[in-house]
Amino acid sequence: MHTLEETIQLIESGTPLMISGAQHLMDRLPPGHWIGGTSYYFMTEQGGRREEELLHVQRLPLAVEQGSVRVYDQTTIANVYRDIPPGGFAIIILPAFSDVHRDFALRSHGYAEFALRPLMGWVAGVPREEMVTQHAVVYDGRGTDFQQGAVVMHCTLRQNTMVELNVVNIFRQGHGDVLTFPEDSFEATTCWVNGEPRRLVDYLLEQNIDQRLPLVADYMGTSVTVDLGVVDETAGRVTVLAPVMRDMVYRFAEPVPDYARALRAALPHIDPDQLVFCVNCVDNFFYGGLEGERLGLFVGPCTFGEVAYQLFNQTIVYALLR
Repeated sequence: MHTLEETIQLIESGTPLMISGAQHLMDRLPPGHWIGGTSYYFMTEQGGRREEELLHVQRLPLAVEQGSVRVYDQTTIANVYRDIPPGGFAIIILPAFSDVHRDFALRSHGYAEFALRPLMGWVAGVPREEMVTQHAVVYDGRGTDFQQGAVVMHCTLRQNTMVELNVVNIFRQGHGDVLTFPEDSFEATTCWVNGEPRRLVDYLLEQNIDQRLPLVADYMGTSVTVDLGVVDETAGRVTVLAPVMRDMVYRFAEPVPDYARALRAALPHIDPDQLVFCVNCVDNFFYGGLEGERLGLFVGPCTFGEVAYQLFNQTIVYALLR
């Protein structure tokens, strides 16, 4: 974590950077070789915390050569994988609940050259209590900020190096009711429960569902989690932080008796010199009671979504340079 003045000095040194923090600080950063997004919760070496007076700064290692920074909107985001340089990777930051975020979350599997080269990143957010009234912002490092665009830094690697992307997910699909949904969406009103039509809000209340547990689908052998966001009983609507997909089979995750302990147990032993990127879901921060708690080397912003080729929720995503 760095002060505004320290961050400005790092930018002026010409070092390629990824920066996250409160908007009032991000807005004061000068142009340079960086991209960033608004975040208010962080895992630090001293423990998890909400922070609005310091910025999180991640330097790219010497083995990484920065390429171009591009901005994508809803009409161009489908090119994001194809534009990654051969032998390289890209870092993407999307503003939460923007059109480009929705398109990426819903359709990325159908984008040209999906997952052929590493794409990592996160979804910028706002304070949790301001999700309905405030907008996340991302920055291209050239003096422009966006509420409806994704910023991407394309990077190349020196010879004999590669990036390895990893996802830590403590949740597995449970053995309860089968839920399916009528459309791809970030909002759910109706669903089918074991083939019977129901209002999702009613089901959550009647079954006393622990809303810390995500919906889980098996996607080609990978557990993909959908984190419940705002449950609006009056409107009968549930907002989710990753989209539910039409006709995909979901079940609520198996209970996790000790959330924080499960997270720690799932973290591997890694070489600190190889770690080049790490983000943690904001709901891990809250549901795991991580304020003041440490996760060793796994520090970085706590986000509204994590990208490792595709969008994830309630995970830790990290990258190693091999």
